[in-house]
This record gives sequence, structure tokens and C-alpha cells, in this order.
Amino acid sequence: MKYFLIFMLLIIFVSVFADESDVIYDDSQILEFYITFEDDEWYDMLYGNYLLGSEDENDWIYSQATFTFNGVDYDSVGVRFKGYKSMGYPTQKKPFKIKFDAFVEDQEFYSLDKLNLNNNYCDPSFLREKLVYDVMNEYIPSSRANFAKVYVNGIYWGLYTNVEQVNMKFVDRHYGGGEDGNLFKGDPHGDLVWYGPNQADYYDLYEIKTNEELNNWSDLLNLIDIVNNTPANEFAEDLKGFFHIHNYLFYQVINNYYVNLDSYFGNSRNYYLYHRTDTNKFTHIPWDFNYAFGVLKLNILDPDDILHLDMFWEYSYSRPFYTKTIATQGVDEYKDIYKMIYKYLAENELNETFLSPHIDELADLIRDAVYADNNKMFTNEEFETNLENDINFGNNVIFGLKHFIQERDQFIESQLQNYIIQDYQTGIYINEVMAMNTSTITDEFGEYADWIEIYNSNDVAVNLEGLFLSDNSQTSDKWQFPDVTIPANDYLIIWADNDALSGILHANFGLKQEGEFIGIYNKDAIVPIDCFEYPALLPDVSYGRNPDGSANLQIMSVATPSASNDFVLLGDVDRNGMLQAYDASLTLRYSIGLIELDEFQITNADVDENGYVQSMDASLILQYVLGIIDEF
Repeated sequence: MKYFLIFMLLIIFVSVFADESDVIYDDSQILEFYITFEDDEWYDMLYGNYLLGSEDENDWIYSQATFTFNGVDYDSVGVRFKGYKSMGYPTQKKPFKIKFDAFVEDQEFYSLDKLNLNNNYCDPSFLREKLVYDVMNEYIPSSRANFAKVYVNGIYWGLYTNVEQVNMKFVDRHYGGGEDGNLFKGDPHGDLVWYGPNQADYYDLYEIKTNEELNNWSDLLNLIDIVNNTPANEFAEDLKGFFHIHNYLFYQVINNYYVNLDSYFGNSRNYYLYHRTDTNKFTHIPWDFNYAFGVLKLNILDPDDILHLDMFWEYSYSRPFYTKTIATQGVDEYKDIYKMIYKYLAENELNETFLSPHIDELADLIRDAVYADNNKMFTNEEFETNLENDINFGNNVIFGLKHFIQERDQFIESQLQNYIIQDYQTGIYINEVMAMNTSTITDEFGEYADWIEIYNSNDVAVNLEGLFLSDNSQTSDKWQFPDVTIPANDYLIIWADNDALSGILHANFGLKQEGEFIGIYNKDAIVPIDCFEYPALLPDVSYGRNPDGSANLQIMSVATPSASNDFVLLGDVDRNGMLQAYDASLTLRYSIGLIELDEFQITNADVDENGYVQSMDASLILQYVLGIIDEF
């Protein structure tokens, strides 16, 4: 029995990845990549090739190597050094670009053809780039990022940030196959200023990354022409017809919060523009955040200016796209949406409450790999210090991550209080969803349909007319609420049966049983009021917030449409709606100090309800799972 208990408490859970390449960007662990060159003088070879290639951005020289991951060798891959400022790293730990089809046509690596291994230049914490991408990934198409230990010719070369390449693989993943539009990179100086109709005048400012042989830049010039030469009273309408403003506004809020001046509104670089075939519109794609958290100060801002950078800060150099959309000459509609997005993100993810635990989690993940990295730019002590506090670096100050966030929180909160933000709805939640309703509840026609429960946590009734509900974050205006009111602290069921003609509370989409995104949006159909992704669900099993309106999302042990979710399932420590041996494992590990649990988990783990989580609670849960007892 003792050995059976140990076995049950050591069950290993395997993640299932929705996309083959998700394995390579799994951020729950540190990956290990091995690069092997035949030439022992590989460093000098790569450095020399970098100097030659940097004279012509389109003619980089790759060196041949073997790339190994999980014991599988990929022969004849291309390897080169990459980057600009990051090549100034004071040790031999330079950033790498891996190109799998450089020497073997169509060779792929988990459906990818390139990897970017960044060396965390000027980042004692190793976390800046990852932290920014994590927020970006929640709201807009952007690169995935995680950590990898890189070994070169058998030697541990250091801990790198593995950042997804923006190319047609990226485009296909986000916008579907069949895309063949132009992809431009705004480097080295993509200021989006109009320099006339001759595309050759823009060659030194931008890079074209697709359709190079056609080399037709007319679409980019058309966009730049609209930005610079359209009368103010026509600008918003003309831009809307040729550019997806939604993504850019979300990006710029996050970019401003993290004070990433090595970007369009600062250095006029580090972004992509893709001309989507399906919509015939450009979309903005983020890139490169190693200088976020105010590392780059443009030689014009002191540390206090950085920490208190205005929401609408504007550089003295011409950045017409930013100026005419958000800043001094900005469109009122866009500025209002920008403020709404800022308020939403400040309340949900861009704040100390959310980010500080995430910093701790990531630091714990990488700490051993950082300490073992003998090629890193900073010391172990500086790594630990910079998680919380500032460190001096020459004439520069590198802000402590948590200090930076605390200062930005306070400043942004004070700024938001100065603005009247129209049509910003709060206190409305997607409270519970059921993606396969076969016997739980019927609609007005006596039919079982998928359903979404909306909860009004306000003490006053709220009219939902004009808000939007969608199962696709990129098509947020799928279904618009009619003139319907939820009483104070009450619920409303929306039938997700893809049959809008059946009644005003029937949405024009259904819910996928295998799990998907669901969101409710403000009247602009851009700013979310509430959203989450639910997992695969069994028939008549729901997923939602427990208690009502809380951040705690779980599979429900009992579905409660139009009723409170406020219940406790004792023993369900991982809050998946079931009691399993894993719950006993979590309880035991918490009781002996190996892990932390949140307040909801602690309540569920205390099955004998004596106010403490102890090994006895773990034993009781396991006995229940095994059928030895039938109640606590």
C-alpha cells in the first residue's frame, strides 16, 4: 500500500500541444539545443561571416552545423550570428540565427524553418523580452518566446531566449494558409515618413521579406501616402480601409507601459507590416523587446522621465503614424479606444498584482541555468538584485523589474483618473459556458443548445445593447447584444447555437467541445470586457468562474446556469471539477512546504475543515479517490 501511494502521488501529466511547433515554445520548462560545428574555430568563422554579411542585409552568410534536440540530429543546418546592439555583448555569448533549410531544401524543425536565440543583452534579469511577449501573446498575433540552454560543440554556451521568427510560417499560423502578401520589416529606420513616389527612396529604410523577386513596394507606399497626405477629416476612414488599427492600438499600450523606446514611436524600428491577402489590409506585428522596461533612454530622458513616461508621449522626431493615430494629431476615436485598452490592461495584466508573481515564477524556472551560464553579461548577484531593484550600468540605470512595475502602476493609474473614458463597461463577466448541452437546460423551444452565462456583478442593472460576444479574438464583432438588461447581481443566458434567427438571445456561432476562446467586448468591438479560453469539455460539463465573477476558472462539478457558481468542491485542489490522485499529491506537497497554493486551492485542500492543510488531508483525498471512503 505504501508503494502504491507513492506511485499515485508521482503521476506524470503530459501536455498535448495543439500545434507541432508549440513544443519548441513550451515555456513550462527550459529546452536544450545542441549546435555542433566540424570546425573548432567556429566562433571566429561566424564572427567574420557576420561582419561580411552585415554590409548587405540580404546576403547573410550561414555556416553549416548539426542541430540536436531531444536526441534527434538535424544535419546541415545554417547558423550565423545576428542582431545589432546585442552583438556588442562583452563576452562570446552572441545571439544566433538558425536556418534549417539553408543547405537542405525544405528541411523543417517542428514545422519551423528558423530559430532566433537571443542573448538578453543589457538584461541582468533575462526576463524582459519574455515578459513583454507574454502579454502581447494574450491579445495580438505576436512571436512566442521561451528559454533554451544552448550548447556549442558540447560546451554550455549560455541561457538564451528563444523567440519565434516573423515570416510566412508565422503568417500562416495566424491568418491561415493561402496568404502570399508582402511582409516588410521597419528596419533600420522605418519612420513611415513620405519621401515621394519612388520606391527606391525607401530601400535604405525598410526590408522586404517576401516576394523579393517581384519587389513591388506599391502597397507600402500607398500606406505611407495615406498616413502623410490624407486630409485630417478623411484620415480615419481611409486608414481603416487599408490598415488593421486594432492590433496596433493594443501593441502601443503594452509598448508604452513597458517603455520600449527601441520601437516605432522611439527609434522608428523593430516592427513588421504584413499586407494580408484575405482582407487587403496591412497589419502591424511586434518585434524585439530586449530594451523594454526603459533600458533605452534615447539620451534625452532621465530615469524619472522613463518611469513616468506619459501615455501619449511623443518623440521630437517625425513619427507620423503614431502622431496621427494616437498622439497630438490623433483621431479622437482611436485615442478613446487607446485609453480604454490601457484601462482594461492596467486592471487585468499590466499591474503589480499580476506581473510580480509571474516574474517570480519565471525567475525560479531559469535561476539554475542563469547561475551556470559563465558567459552571461552580469553576475548572479545582479540577476537576483535586478528582479526587484535597480542596478547601475556605466552611466545608465537598469531598472529593477518590480520597481519599474510599481512606479508605472502608480503613474498610469493617476493618468487614467484624469480621463473620462466613454462607454467603458466593467463588472460584466462570462461566468460559465457549456459547449455540449445534451440534458442540462433547454431554450424557449425546448431544445438543448450550447450556452454562455453572463453575470452582472454590479449593484445596479446594466443594459448590454451594443456590446459584442465572440468566439474569435480576431473577429470580436461576431454577435452584437440586443436591447437587453441584466438586473443587479444577476445572470443572463445566451444560446450559442449558431441560429440567430431563433430569437434575440441566440448567437450566430456555436461553442467547440474541444475548447476555444470566448470573449465579451465593448461597443468598439476592440476592447474586451472579459475573456478566457476554456478547455475540452465532456457533454453536460460546464466551465466557469468560482465564485461568480472571480479570477478562479475551473471545470464545474455541477453546472449552474442562471444560478450562483459559489460552491466548494472539497478535495478538488487543481480545480478541474474532479477528485483525482493528483489532488492528493498537491495537498501533500503543500503540507510539507514544497509548493504554494492559492486561497481557493487551500480551501479545497482542507478536507477535514480544521483550518489547516496537513498530510491527513492528502490521505483522505486519496482514500476517497480509491473508493476506501465515500465522504470526508
